Amino acid sequence: TMDNLQLTAESGDYTFYPNPAEANQNAVSTGGSITDILTALGTSKKATIVLYHNGAANTTTYTVASNADWSAYTNVTFKIVPGAVLQIATGTTTTIPVMDENGLHQRFSYVGTGKVIFGAGAVDFIRPEWFATNTTPGTTDMHVAFEQAIECGYNSGIQTIKLSSSKYYFADY
Repeated sequence: TMDNLQLTAESGDYTFYPNPAEANQNAVSTGGSITDILTALGTSKKATIVLYHNGAANTTTYTVASNADWSAYTNVTFKIVPGAVLQIATGTTTTIPVMDENGLHQRFSYVGTGKVIFGAGAVDFIRPEWFATNTTPGTTDMHVAFEQAIECGYNSGIQTIKLSSSKYYFADY
């Protein structure tokens, strides 16, 4: 459908807003999942997929319940805005082709052994804040977020973990 499409006239690029109510963003559905959007776009049309926060709760969760390798879609940039979270189900891996690196907000939530990796050239660095919100710097336990950031970087071939000027607390160390 065209309900989740916005055409930016000055650039000719497309912006899509997947439906957060989809049970699995990697499943073919009625046109509102990330996979539906990527399939319709193909691998040549330049576009941005925006995971937005609808304000109905503290976070808007976009669930990926099965392995999702979206790395072929290097023409698509993922932008995950503050308050939106891509939740990766246990035992699954989601591969992001290109991501907007701006902002110190949580983007990913792992359930159990779920994980995210980035395709070649997707990002230049990883931030621990992408895996947990440093709600009260110096008090919020960030050790799991650091572990997830390091694992993500290792699995993605990215050697830089970028830190903010914030304080980080590690409860278990």
